[in-house]
Amino acid sequence: MQSPALAKTLMIVGVFIVLLSALADPLGLGRSPGFGWRQTLGVIVGALVILAGLYLRRRTKPAP
Repeated sequence: MQSPALAKTLMIVGVFIVLLSALADPLGLGRSPGFGWRQTLGVIVGALVILAGLYLRRRTKPAP
């Protein structure tokens, strides 16, 4: 897999993780009301995956 495709895939997966974690309660996936530690961890991990994708995307662009 080429780096631009990997970067895009990482960003999409990261957004999915963030959305799934943040919307766990409305989707009926949460165990208790409120924003729990698992949701917080999911949002943080998803954000880190997005940042990794953005880093790869920036790194693979040709310099002007």
